[in-house]
Amino acid sequence: MLERQLQVYMKINELHSSSIHEDVVKMAEEGLAVAGELRSARPARAAMIYRMLGECLCKLCEYVKGLRLLEQARALAVEAGERSVLGLVCLSLGYHQRGQGKHAKAIVEYELAGEIAVELGYRRGEAIAISGLGLNYMSLKQYDKAVELL
Repeated sequence: MLERQLQVYMKINELHSSSIHEDVVKMAEEGLAVAGELRSARPARAAMIYRMLGECLCKLCEYVKGLRLLEQARALAVEAGERSVLGLVCLSLGYHQRGQGKHAKAIVEYELAGEIAVELGYRRGEAIAISGLGLNYMSLKQYDKAVELL
């Protein structure tokens, strides 16, 4: 990875971790260029850039663009066989699909995220996935399923 690529990735990661969504989105053009450069050599890094940009766009109510990037991150993680990245992306997709009222899609994402979390021993991710599933089932008025999970 080139120094410039690493710097862009680290800056986006820092801003994303600090929830400075507007500044992440300001870096979108540069971030997308770097993700494009990294797709074949470092697909996990490229997928994480797409995930961070997508999440921040969704947080700023740019759902179409944000969800599109999250879907790109998902496809890239699947293609590269990056299960840990896929789990994180699925958690993000579940969260933002739920926010759009797309509960069936959110449930699919949370189920896969939970599976991966169990597989990897990532208890926090497992808890987030179970919680997300419960909230989606509540929204669908499937209270028995929600109570089983929570």
